[in-house]
Amino acid sequence: MKMMKLRYRIGMSDQWTEVVVSMFVAQSLAKEYLGYGWQAEVLSV
Repeated sequence: MKMMKLRYRIGMSDQWTEVVVSMFVAQSLAKEYLGYGWQAEVLSV
C-alpha cells in the first residue's frame, strides 16, 4: 500500500496539520477538505 502525506490547514491559519495515510484516503480527504474551503495538499512520503 502506497503511503502519502496529507497536509491541510483551515482558512489562512499559519498552522498546517500533516498526517500519513494511504494514497486513497489522502486523495479522498483532500477533495473533502477543499470542498470546505480549506487548503489541502497530497505529498509523497
